[in-house]
Amino acid sequence: MADALFPTLPRGRARTREGVVRVVRRPPLAAICELLSVSIHQVVNDPRVRIQVRALYKVSRWIENETWLRRALG
Repeated sequence: MADALFPTLPRGRARTREGVVRVVRRPPLAAICELLSVSIHQVVNDPRVRIQVRALYKVSRWIENETWLRRALG
């Protein structure tokens, strides 16, 4: 009778570290410079590099804004 009044809770699965990926948020400019393998000096002094960095930065901002909007509406 006591088992019917106080049933035992099922055990959860043991947590494993397999498949867990740690995501570290980084400033977009640092990530873009690392992706393009350029230094901040090249970004400032070379117009072609500056255009590439500006384009990738705009894309990163667009993705962040889109993600924020989806979370806000969802």
